[in-house]
Amino acid sequence: MARVRGFGITTVGIVAVASVYMGINFFQPIVVEQLRKDGNLRSDIDLPKFDKDGNVIVTDKDRATNSPGNPTQPPQTTTPDQTNP
Repeated sequence: MARVRGFGITTVGIVAVASVYMGINFFQPIVVEQLRKDGNLRSDIDLPKFDKDGNVIVTDKDRATNSPGNPTQPPQTTTPDQTNP
């Protein structure tokens, strides 16, 4: 019986974490836009800008500051003369 209860607790934990993650991603653009409209958005914190569909707008400046493993950056290709022998 302890094994069944452990699986249930694990399942509830996974569902709770997934729900919080998806809720944050869904409500963030809505909350930020409403705070911006009301004039209550803090100006000392850089927040991403969202389009009308709720997708983050990435600028060239943001692409330059992201790490190389970030999927928003285009993959870097090497030409044959740039490879190390």
